[in-house]
Amino acid sequence: MAIEKMNYVNVHGPKEKLNDVLFLLAQKECFHPDESSESNAFHVNVSDNPYTPLLARLNTLRQTLGMSAEADPSSRGAGTTLEQADAFANDLASKMSERTRRIGEINDTLSVNEPAKVQLSHLVDIHTSMSSVFSSTLKIRFGRLPRDSYSKLAYFDDKDFAFLEYDFDGTYYWGVYFATQDNYRQIDAIFSSLYFERVRIPDFVTSTPSEALEALDKQEAELRAELAALKNMSDLVSEEDRQKLDDLSRWAWYEQHIFDLEKYAVVLNDTFYLSGFIPRSSYAEAVDALDDMDQVQIDLGTETPDQIAKTPTKLKNGFFSRPFEGFVTMYGLPAYNDLDPTKYFSIVYALLFGIMFADLGQGLLLVIGGWLFAKKTGSWLGAAISRCGVVSALFGLLFGSVFGFEEALDPLYHAIGLPGKPLEVMAPESANLLLIAAVALGVIIIVASILFGVFSKLHRGQKGELLFSTNGLAGLLMYGSIVVIAVAMLVLKVDVLNPIFIVLCIVIPFLCMYFQEPLIEWANGHKVHVDSKVELVSQGFFEMFDVLITFASNTLSFLRVGGFVLAHAGMMSVVFTLAHMFSGAGSPIVIIFGNIFVMAMEGLIVGIQALRLGYYEMFSRFYDADGIPFEPLSLKKDMD
Repeated sequence: MAIEKMNYVNVHGPKEKLNDVLFLLAQKECFHPDESSESNAFHVNVSDNPYTPLLARLNTLRQTLGMSAEADPSSRGAGTTLEQADAFANDLASKMSERTRRIGEINDTLSVNEPAKVQLSHLVDIHTSMSSVFSSTLKIRFGRLPRDSYSKLAYFDDKDFAFLEYDFDGTYYWGVYFATQDNYRQIDAIFSSLYFERVRIPDFVTSTPSEALEALDKQEAELRAELAALKNMSDLVSEEDRQKLDDLSRWAWYEQHIFDLEKYAVVLNDTFYLSGFIPRSSYAEAVDALDDMDQVQIDLGTETPDQIAKTPTKLKNGFFSRPFEGFVTMYGLPAYNDLDPTKYFSIVYALLFGIMFADLGQGLLLVIGGWLFAKKTGSWLGAAISRCGVVSALFGLLFGSVFGFEEALDPLYHAIGLPGKPLEVMAPESANLLLIAAVALGVIIIVASILFGVFSKLHRGQKGELLFSTNGLAGLLMYGSIVVIAVAMLVLKVDVLNPIFIVLCIVIPFLCMYFQEPLIEWANGHKVHVDSKVELVSQGFFEMFDVLITFASNTLSFLRVGGFVLAHAGMMSVVFTLAHMFSGAGSPIVIIFGNIFVMAMEGLIVGIQALRLGYYEMFSRFYDADGIPFEPLSLKKDMD
């Protein structure tokens, strides 16, 4: 359970070396700046970054030319000034602006012509030019009428209009209606009530629809050919300009980063000062790199990280537990001077998941699927799933289940001298055993969590919380005593309730937790202050009532572990019952898709339940999660 040890360091040197130092530290991603050490009076930069808009313009030019946006973190580009780079960008943009304007015009024309073509495709049966149609004194409306509305036109035979349909697409009648200048408003209202959708003919269409459609198709082909040629800017920009654009982009990328990083430095008398944290594992490498810079020095701070409240936390875990850091950080990071719960959490989470999702075949599929997902995406979640799958497969061996086939492993058990599977989940006598075992596992996890909290409080020097809190020694003694009483009397039939046991293991811990607030202040060397004795007693009563209820509910929460074991076996039993209802190829298909369904649904539910037990029954007992993440200076890997 390791947290990376940090060195608090001070880096200083001539002001002109500051950029080189910042770039080096950002390349190595090993330096977390101590922002609390900043002095507003001596900031290097306090204004907006002037290189950000320049880089955005250069990137736009690069994208237009089809150049890569990937940056080289080791390269700074050619040196220049902001004014020179801006002038080059303006000059290059002006060369490309006319062509860009023409590309925009073509795209606008194509966007206008596309709906016009759709409209004209329904008018091809009209052999009269549009100019002559619209020169008439009548009001003319082209459009489409829903099929249901078309039959209702007969209701308006007494009205002075004419409707001519020229196309039907199965849903709409495409046509045109004519009305006089005197009554067109009334006719428009009638057709509007019939859900007539008017189609406006573009002004540039003056010939017959078929001729206009043919002309538009020809124009579109010409425009698209021109567009393809215009998009190739290589004939506008020389190779020299492209190389210069690349150099300036890398220079602006570097300057933008440095400008943002300079806010962490202070400058006094032409000397810069940087304070922050470097992991001990990276300290020697950082010292060697900075030693190569003349007049730049790195010194260990006079304060140790343990004495600094805002020391960042960097988790350091092994192969198995490292992916579970994702779950831990979702809850919050441990403080630098605290214990890392990742190893403990990874074991408990994988154990709970494996018990509830116990199947050899499905577990192995999780191993493979999680590994492939992690390899393809780099996701910690895939790696965590893969490890949970290993535990699921192991418990599948214990329960004798392979994709729901409960007898598939019998030959293996017989070969090692067993009469059958070690545990028959679906046997009536196994249900109680599983539930009791689940509660027993919960008791072990809760006790282990309280013990973890005890060591954590000891590690942080919290004497009062260690001795008197619910999740300290008092809570551990009382909860453990209750468990001992329950096991002794219900299982072993032994009476342990003697006065000495009750006083030492029940009464004293109870009173310690009842009055824990003043006791904790006293133990921590603080002045004990009680506003009201009545309030102290009444508040303690309700808090202890909540503590006892919480102990009971937390313990019984682990019944769900045994319940999901039974649910998993029951769901696979349903799958095989359905499979037996089919013959031939139907039966294996049902088994395959049934396994997929169970894996998807139950895998998600089991994963959430294991996470819930970890967060609420474990972390709530010992984990403050008040750490801050280790966020070193770094460089982006692209030009954006």
